[in-house]
Amino acid sequence: MVQGASVRRITSPASWESAHSDFTSGPRALESYSCFSPLPPPSPQIARLTYYGSELAREKVWARLHLIPLLEAENDRDLVRRQIAEAERERALMGDVKGWKMGSVYNSNRVIKPRYGYGPDEELQEKPA
Repeated sequence: MVQGASVRRITSPASWESAHSDFTSGPRALESYSCFSPLPPPSPQIARLTYYGSELAREKVWARLHLIPLLEAENDRDLVRRQIAEAERERALMGDVKGWKMGSVYNSNRVIKPRYGYGPDEELQEKPA
C-alpha cells in the first residue's frame, strides 16, 4: 500500500452511507448519458440534401465510366492520324534512299508507339478559329 493513503473502514450502516455518497458525487447517470447519446434524427430537408448530394456523386462516377471509352477512342483516332501523317512525311523524305523500308526506324517488326510527336511547323502553330 502507498504511504500516506488513507483507508476508510466501513463498520456501521451510517458509515456506509457516507462512503456511498463519495461514489455518487459528480455527474448523474442522465447527465453522462446525454453527453454521449446520439443526436436526434435530421430534418427531412437535410435528408433530402444528403440524398441529392449522393445522387450527384453517383451520377458523376457513372458519367466518367461511360465517357472513358469515348475519350480513349478519340485518342486512338488522333494517334492513328498522326502515325499516317508521319509515315507520309517519312515517305516524302526518304523516297530517294535506295533500300529504305517504311517504318524501319526501330529495326524491329513490332509496332512501337512513338514517344514524342514531331510535325511540321505549320501543324504546331495555332490555327485561327
